Amino acid sequence: MSENTPKSSPKSLKDAWSVWRQDDAGNLYEMFRNLSKKDADDEVKKFTARGHKQSYHAEPTKPVDLKLGR
Repeated sequence: MSENTPKSSPKSLKDAWSVWRQDDAGNLYEMFRNLSKKDADDEVKKFTARGHKQSYHAEPTKPVDLKLGR
């Protein structure tokens, strides 16, 4: 596992968290999904510390709608 790979998984998918990035144009991108809360928070801190214009936040992972792909 590389140092950029989150280290743990949630105990269940209902406890899974995602990390999101919002760029300066307002576009949202899911960077990681199905992380533990701790790993999601750690990733947010790590990317926020880089000082880019983007903002980062963690939120509970939403199920993927396989028909819509989101």
